[in-house]
Amino acid sequence: MLMRCTFIGTGYSLGQCGQIITSDTTLECDLDCDGTAITIGAVGITLDLNGCTLNGHGTGYGVDNDDGWDNVTIKDGIIDGFRVGISLDHADNNIIEELEVRNSTDKG
Repeated sequence: MLMRCTFIGTGYSLGQCGQIITSDTTLECDLDCDGTAITIGAVGITLDLNGCTLNGHGTGYGVDNDDGWDNVTIKDGIIDGFRVGISLDHADNNIIEELEVRNSTDKG
């Protein structure tokens, strides 16, 4: 299910599940996603969930940084019900703050 929501960030005025972000991005509402919610696509960016929730259905990633983008910050929200809550494979110096990851079916 695709749910439209506003993202605030350079080039991101309207977002949906499955989006690749390449600049600082702030979410303005909860997203309910089948599959991956958000994929990181650049070094040194911040994803601010802004108190919102990424809801999954037991598949995909809440936030996917498997391509190894370094110095990424993910903060301030809830990631719930994905196969993997956050994946940071091959990525260095990432910051996770004020974030609750729960009910992942595989790993955090």
